[in-house]
Amino acid sequence: MLRFSKFNYLIFIIFFFPCPGAFAQHSKIEPFKNGETVCFIGNSITHAGEFHHNIFLYYLTRFPERKIQFYNNGISGDVTAGILNRMDDDILFHKPTTAVIMIGMNDVMRSLYTVSKNPSQDTMERRAKALITYKLNLDSIVRILLNNHIRVILQKPSIYDQTAVLPKENAYGSNDAIKICADFMQTLADKYKLGIVDYWTIMSEINATMQKADPSATIVGGDRIHPGPVGNLVMAYQFIHTTNTPGYTTHIVIKNTDVESNKNSFNTKIEKLVRNQKSLNFTTTEYALPFPVTERAMKALDLIPINDSINRQVLQVAKLNKGNYQLKINDVTIGNFTDAELKHGVNLTNYRNTPQYVQSLAIRKFLDDKYFPTEASYRDIKFFEYRNLKGMENKGDTAAIRLFIYNKNPKNITVIKPAIDKYFTLKPKQSQLIEQLKSLNRQAHAMNKPQTYHYSIIKI
Repeated sequence: MLRFSKFNYLIFIIFFFPCPGAFAQHSKIEPFKNGETVCFIGNSITHAGEFHHNIFLYYLTRFPERKIQFYNNGISGDVTAGILNRMDDDILFHKPTTAVIMIGMNDVMRSLYTVSKNPSQDTMERRAKALITYKLNLDSIVRILLNNHIRVILQKPSIYDQTAVLPKENAYGSNDAIKICADFMQTLADKYKLGIVDYWTIMSEINATMQKADPSATIVGGDRIHPGPVGNLVMAYQFIHTTNTPGYTTHIVIKNTDVESNKNSFNTKIEKLVRNQKSLNFTTTEYALPFPVTERAMKALDLIPINDSINRQVLQVAKLNKGNYQLKINDVTIGNFTDAELKHGVNLTNYRNTPQYVQSLAIRKFLDDKYFPTEASYRDIKFFEYRNLKGMENKGDTAAIRLFIYNKNPKNITVIKPAIDKYFTLKPKQSQLIEQLKSLNRQAHAMNKPQTYHYSIIKI
């Protein structure tokens, strides 16, 4: 007869009875709407922010008319229990309409996977307990948010790279545990009818392809955990691709008249169309901008079809005489194309010198220079409090805070002194930082307004 100890029963439940739909992908998620407040909740990958910074920039460029406030609610090193502890004053405080959650990388307790290849029963029990705790806590997090009438979008965690040949010690098995977390997220999505984005699968597939050619290649960083610019863009692409957003930024289709062209075009208004034997001229008012990819993330374009699927800015011109043509936008030469290429459609997103792309890059620079540093300062306050002031009631007394920290860290006080000083500099500005984020958001929206462009297509 088959016998189960308490430990074996837990392992049996976790590994052999995934709930129905554990490997299914939910249908498309409705995009964020005008007036929404969106909180991205998670650990260090969310705290660093690059993947959801890309999502924020996508909404600024794709939907200029939508005023959406995004908040970073990541805490480096956090777990599900930490999210529950900071739910009221760090998350619900912002009164979000949508909460986007990615958690699990630290919940699996990766240190339990750096032991010998033959772990003890105690280690195996602790691994199993960590996963059960994760499941119970994540279910509680989702229920709290739903009870507060907040839409929840789950994100299956990014991978731990346990296959790359890297100098960093390998906590082998961690990614398999994270896969269990990802599958449980699908279970919750099915249970509560939530939207879900799958990072684990796409990153695993890309990683496997890359490592066939180069065993040391990785879609995440050298620490096996944190994605760099390329990995973060892959994640942003997967999020956007999973939402019900149009693939076209704009689609200009030039027929014989303005009326015919506008009828067949998307997200643009065409006027003053003039044709002759040597040139074609017209103006457009375009209601979206291309998403700008930074130089640091360019290699992602070899891994994902971002410009061909969710970032298409297409110019399509019918009935040109056979030959070669030069395209100018606002007197800026964009490139030379054949009549056949223009008839098929040219994706202008691939040309970083268009006025539209330059405008998008200016918005990105504003965010990098102004918005994201302000966001980082606000997160520094929260990170310090949740790492150093747990259990402290009177957080308004500077002397009491210093004494509390000293009593907790008597041997490390010199090491953490810079962080303490930074906290006391930033904490009085906490409310001001939140207002600055709202103000900077408004400024960013002032930069993304639709503009009118003059197109010239000249036979050469």
